[in-house]
Amino acid sequence: MLLADDERRYVAANDAACDALGIERDRLLEMRIEELATPEVRELVASQWTEFLKAGSQSGPYTLQTPDGRSHEVLYSATANVGPGLHLSMFITPEMADPELDLDQGSASDPDRTDQGSTDQKEALNQILSNASTAMLIVNDDRGFVAGNQALLDLLGSTIEELEPMTIDDVIPEDVRPTMTERFERFLEDGSQWGPVQLTTPTGKQVEVVYNGTASIVPGLHLIELLQGSAREPALNFEHGLRVDGQVGTALTTRERQVLSMLALGETNQSIASNLGMAPETVRNHTRAARQKLGARSRSHAIAIAVQTRQLDLDGTGPAG
Repeated sequence: MLLADDERRYVAANDAACDALGIERDRLLEMRIEELATPEVRELVASQWTEFLKAGSQSGPYTLQTPDGRSHEVLYSATANVGPGLHLSMFITPEMADPELDLDQGSASDPDRTDQGSTDQKEALNQILSNASTAMLIVNDDRGFVAGNQALLDLLGSTIEELEPMTIDDVIPEDVRPTMTERFERFLEDGSQWGPVQLTTPTGKQVEVVYNGTASIVPGLHLIELLQGSAREPALNFEHGLRVDGQVGTALTTRERQVLSMLALGETNQSIASNLGMAPETVRNHTRAARQKLGARSRSHAIAIAVQTRQLDLDGTGPAG
């Protein structure tokens, strides 16, 4: 994962991105997006960037070229403004894909696609699923289940065979189903959608989750992440991103947002302490304070809530709160 600011400068990167590109983090954080583009694409980056910011999200195949001249064919998914003036992108190379996993059900709108580029993209998506610790699924244009990871099966208490004939409509409340066509069309138009929802598992169990959807991560295939809630957690107002359990929550400080952001990108307490010039215990204190404000039951849950409520700020250069 990589994070860029409004000027297209990289401000954060996780270890996986540095390793895949073969670039040290310090060097990568001196670069701009166009410096990783092929020469023929560089002059187009500014206009493409403007379109990306307007659309709010972007995904598809792309060629990255590192300063040593090596080219990397990747599948990327990018989301604009995950924090004020900050834009997150995730990429995976076809070489990282797991060839044993299969997305051949593909898109209902184009079921016969067999070209190599499509196959590589689908394999890359499967790798994203298999690496995710949260419940994730892929649906097609008809809202049908195409693939899911083990965390999803555990959440729903189902097998992949049980989910294969189902659609999203089969696991949402009956009173919501009549509006699903309109909701899904709006999701496809907007490119992303998130919020709280109650699911009904195949066994009849009710599960409260927060969902985060990205449309057309591959043409005709749409990625959805489900974050499970708890009865002890406060309700969230997703318009304002604050607690609404009878008392408005306190917004995170700049430093709390910095710490959570660096944790989200895979940094350790020790590396965060070193980068921000503080003691590891201070990092832990900021994390605990953020968890309390967000009503989160764990560090990863705090990160998820901060992302979902648009409080995640991955810019490590801001003043301490």
